[in-house]
Formats: sequence, structure tokens, C-alpha cells
Amino acid sequence: METWWKFFTEDLKNDFEKMAAERKKSFFETIMPPIDIYEDNGNLIINIDLPGLKKDDISVEISSAYLKIQANRKLDYGEKALIHVRQRPERFYKRILLPVSVEENKAVSKYENGVLNITVPIVQAAKIKVE
Repeated sequence: METWWKFFTEDLKNDFEKMAAERKKSFFETIMPPIDIYEDNGNLIINIDLPGLKKDDISVEISSAYLKIQANRKLDYGEKALIHVRQRPERFYKRILLPVSVEENKAVSKYENGVLNITVPIVQAAKIKVE
């Protein structure tokens, strides 16, 4: 009886750990990727950490009000017997409301060393002469 109970509890433990790992992974998919946004000389600068991705795996859309980032990582472990992936998301999706209006048609981006850098001019407010 004791042996049966040991196998039963081990199976439960393994199932619980697998379920917890999947939940952790999906949690990291929602908070990732880390993004820094700041203003510099009339431009909005956006830096996004996307390590281990190829340029072709990344999709970025920008409008005057929001930024949308999607990426899919292709994880191929070949014929390895044991796979342990907890915090490496396979996909990213993030939509961010931008803090200022931007000129989206003048945005430029560069992906280098796992960091996507986007520079886009900020729409300047019109000055009105008070009479």
C-alpha cells in the first residue's frame, strides 16, 4: 500500500509542477518584453528587449496613439529527451498606449544585440497667438 501511495503522490506532484510551469510561462508572456520609453530631443525613444529572436520573427505597428509588438520564437530542441522551459516565452504580444502623439510615418527602428530601438518624432502642439 505504501508503494502505491508513493507513486500516486509523485504523479500528482509532477502534474502540479508541470501545470505551475505552464502558468509561469504564460505569466511571463504577458509581462514580457521589458520596454523603456522616454523623450529625447523631440523624439519618443522606445527600447524593447527581445533576446534570441530574429528580425523576421518580430512585427511592430505604431500609430499616433499606440505601439503594438508581436513576436514568435521558434524553440527547437531537436530530439532531446528532457525539456525544461519555464521563463522563456515562445510568443510576445504587447499593445501600449503611447504617452504622447507621434508622427508614425517617420518612425525608424533598428534591431541589434537582442534590443529593438524605435525612434519616432513627437507631434508638436500648435502654438496659438492670443489677441
